[in-house]
Amino acid sequence: MAPMERRTFLRIAAFADPVRAADNLASNEVVRPTPTYGFVQDSISAFHELNGTRPFTHYEAGNLLRYDIVPEDPRFARIVQDSWRTFAVRNRAHGTIYIPTDQLKPLTIDDIAPINPDVPPEQKVIKIKLTRPQHLVAYEGDEPVYETDVSAGFRRGWTPTGEHSIYKKRWTRYMQGLDYDLPGVAFPMYFKGGVAIHGTFWHHDFGVPHSHGCVNVPNDSVQWLFRWTQPTMLDFNVEELKAENPGTRVMLSY
Repeated sequence: MAPMERRTFLRIAAFADPVRAADNLASNEVVRPTPTYGFVQDSISAFHELNGTRPFTHYEAGNLLRYDIVPEDPRFARIVQDSWRTFAVRNRAHGTIYIPTDQLKPLTIDDIAPINPDVPPEQKVIKIKLTRPQHLVAYEGDEPVYETDVSAGFRRGWTPTGEHSIYKKRWTRYMQGLDYDLPGVAFPMYFKGGVAIHGTFWHHDFGVPHSHGCVNVPNDSVQWLFRWTQPTMLDFNVEELKAENPGTRVMLSY
């Protein structure tokens, strides 16, 4: 069956302008701590050797990867895995992995600038409808400011219902299970145990169940939500950030 048409709706209030993280930097200036993060532009082979003659795996467009530029050959980046495989579901080898740097679009200051940080945190809430079409709406008070179709758990009960709070955020995560192996999942926001709202590059079937419990969101939408929610992440040298106070509320219901 062909994938259903993606339905992403954007409705941003007039005051929903991003705030620059650093006014003294140009808007297109790349943040380059070591390591840095960037999106893969197209499906691309990855290599064990810098000469590019030993491809052993590949990454997909939409993977958000952590990497270092190789000093001796800046045409290549060395992928920094945040987690090695724990399930042998694919031939994803251990060791150093290289990818051409021209296939990576680094995150910039504007890519991570907070959206509406002056809105009191208690007024921000995400509501997710788990009946079809599965749908997410972000509110500031009673005002909806962003909405998109999403995909939650295949079976009823796989995605938790009720009210929760985002307690941890990461730039990216290598997500694995007995029947899935997903490097470079963008912008996960955890709200209950290992269940997160996160980006999606492996399907476009939003609006219908498609996960093992997490909430799959289109990559462009999850980036907006990541910038809008609490806690706020601005430092690429920090892999993950836990909320000191309750993060943005997440309410899920059928």
